[in-house]
Amino acid sequence: MMKFRLFNRKFKLNAKLLFMAFVVMIITGLLMSGLFYGLYISAKDSLVSAWKNNVTEAANSVDYYLKAPIDAVNFSSITIDEMINKGSSSDEIREYLKGETEVYSGLIEGINTGLYGYIRGEYLDGSGWVPNDSYDPKERPWYTDAISNKGRTVISNPFLNEQTHIMMISASKLLSDGESVIAVDLFMVEFQDLLQRIIVQNNAEEAIILDKNGMVIAHSDYLEVGKDYSKDRGEFGKALVDSLIKSYDGSTILENNGKKYATFFDRCSKDWYIAVIINEKDAFSSLRTIYFAAAVVLFLVMAATFVTFNYIGYKQNEVEHLGNEVLAVADIYMAMIAIDIETDMISVIRKNEDTDVVLGGNYQNYSSRISEFVKMICAERFVGMLGSFLDLSTLDERMESVNTITCEFVDANEHWLRMRYISMKRHDDGRIAQVLLAVESIDDDKKKQEKLRMLSETDRLTGIMNRGSGEQRIRETLPTVSCGMFCLMDADKFKLVNDTFGHAVGDKVLIAIAKALKDSFRDSDVVFRLGGDEFAAFVVEVKDTELGSRILQRFFNKIDQIEIPEMNGKKISISMGVAFYDAEKKQPFEKLYELADKGTYLSKKVEGNKFTFCEDE
Repeated sequence: MMKFRLFNRKFKLNAKLLFMAFVVMIITGLLMSGLFYGLYISAKDSLVSAWKNNVTEAANSVDYYLKAPIDAVNFSSITIDEMINKGSSSDEIREYLKGETEVYSGLIEGINTGLYGYIRGEYLDGSGWVPNDSYDPKERPWYTDAISNKGRTVISNPFLNEQTHIMMISASKLLSDGESVIAVDLFMVEFQDLLQRIIVQNNAEEAIILDKNGMVIAHSDYLEVGKDYSKDRGEFGKALVDSLIKSYDGSTILENNGKKYATFFDRCSKDWYIAVIINEKDAFSSLRTIYFAAAVVLFLVMAATFVTFNYIGYKQNEVEHLGNEVLAVADIYMAMIAIDIETDMISVIRKNEDTDVVLGGNYQNYSSRISEFVKMICAERFVGMLGSFLDLSTLDERMESVNTITCEFVDANEHWLRMRYISMKRHDDGRIAQVLLAVESIDDDKKKQEKLRMLSETDRLTGIMNRGSGEQRIRETLPTVSCGMFCLMDADKFKLVNDTFGHAVGDKVLIAIAKALKDSFRDSDVVFRLGGDEFAAFVVEVKDTELGSRILQRFFNKIDQIEIPEMNGKKISISMGVAFYDAEKKQPFEKLYELADKGTYLSKKVEGNKFTFCEDE
């Protein structure tokens, strides 16, 4: 009670100070309101960015799923074109389609019907399906779309499969005779599952895949598949299609039946779009809660300040509170340094042993010490890049339209770090006056990313690269070398091994062939498994048959040494085709593959290990 009376007397005696405190309190309240609002907008932008990233990942999944059937059609069309030109019979082509169907059934994710086509006026099916008399291949979408696209591989719109009575899409291609078409069907189940996962994981209303005309390719509600949203969904559908195609920027707000929906979208290949639609209240409800909670806290702080009339104590508590918040945010950083560009001085907000050593207690002349700073903390191969990033003379240009930029590098201890410049203060003309430099460890994330990358590029059975990563590596290597030797091979009568000794023994054969490849070729060469019993290798800087023969004979010697106990002494043999790459001729990878494939075909006519060089006529 005594304290209250003492406070009351001071209140009366300091009316002028009270007025000043009240003014300061109002100004502070306005500034803090702006800060909270800015944090709210920043958090909302981060949430929108996260939604966009989720949709982009889904779009990448769609593209990845479509790549396998497109590759299957492209590669198989080369061989069928050759068979047609050679006058191969329909039975021979049908057998080839059956073999390819067996191979791709293990390579293409999801359910598919295998390879089929309309070849020289006859329908041939690799899965053995025989259509009824009313079935006209030339009226099917896979055929008409391929004819319209004149030799380009095309993905058709969904259609009802005559064999399965399930909605499917086709990848098809017109062959060189201008009449024959080869195709493969994929069930829409994979797309439906993908969209259902998006709905469940993100609490969304709808997830949709549309083509450029607004036709629904896939939908989380399968009953919507096949509808034209530019016509069948009213104003909402038109607005959605317009946002996707005409004013595309990744997100928008749409209205439907008086409700607002946050819509996030991205473009897939083949002029498809994927969109995720979420009730706006659900999407941003957490942000509104934070904003209103912050407003309530602010009001209580202002009320407490007015009642207690302890302006100085209040300011101290506020600074301390704000400092704790900054330090809490700074916990994710190893070091944080504030830089005053005009005075070229720095102040340490958060430091560790490394920054203490580098700064040496001297917080002046930052710009002249950047070179020394970089050399002390950075691995030698990243010195130039990090020096350019830290250069203050170009900072205004690099941060003209952004508030933060980052640089990832490896430190002297071979740990990955991320360094970030954050704009703290700008002049009226936009020039940066103060900037925050923050250092964050990303070593664990980088190692996880590298592990995931290795898993995605590695054939799980044999441990060597898979087809996608192997072919990509060759495409990247070709422009950097003057010559090379591309080898395409498969195990002879491998199906007989599986049928006779079992698939487990067949797996051992494939693993042994992969080991022979790794032992025979250099680390600079590219070896990978195409799939099934097919393998490939690209040997850099080999341009003649003499040297090539010696290298390949070394590989065949390794093959001869393979012993699989379960095969009771039966030897493995390899048929191989070889093509040479000459940088001056600039042959594309597809040409090398075509030539090597011809060589493999010729080698198969000879019993035992055989390689055949095949040159471009």
